[in-house]
Amino acid sequence: MKKLSLGVVFVFALLLVATGAAPAVAGENVTPDEIVAKCKEASAYLIEKGDAAVAEFSDPNSRWVWKDTYVFVYDCAKGECVGNITPGLVGKKIEDIKDANGKPVGIELCEIANDPGKPDGWWIEFVWRNPKTGEMKPKLSYIYRASGAKYTVGAGIYSPEGITAADLNAKLGAK
Repeated sequence: MKKLSLGVVFVFALLLVATGAAPAVAGENVTPDEIVAKCKEASAYLIEKGDAAVAEFSDPNSRWVWKDTYVFVYDCAKGECVGNITPGLVGKKIEDIKDANGKPVGIELCEIANDPGKPDGWWIEFVWRNPKTGEMKPKLSYIYRASGAKYTVGAGIYSPEGITAADLNAKLGAK
């Protein structure tokens, strides 16, 4: 009976992982290409569902939190963060959102969103608290707002080794 129970639990766990219903496995690292794809998916989702969908991006158990990252949402016209799993950021004004070194990240990402010369998005570098480890780490985030979209979305990589925003932006330009 014990073997049967363990087998059932194992099969159930595999189904959860295969369907995406289980949280990501610790140590799984997201790639820049996955981030770009997920941000574009999030932007399309927000265009389709509108304001009612924004709260999903503050839920740490939503599909917008995966592997070792998450999608965040800004309303640059309103000038504030509207969706983020980081406590205290939702509702915060963009001019008050700064990294650990005082860099005005909120302002920078809204400038990117409003730049017609960056229709495919743009990568930025800053220092941010990793919500999984609690440590301040270098972070590269991809910022994207689809044409005509109300919301700007982003997601990032913590402590990237051998990757710079310049490298990733050059790759965007090559597409």
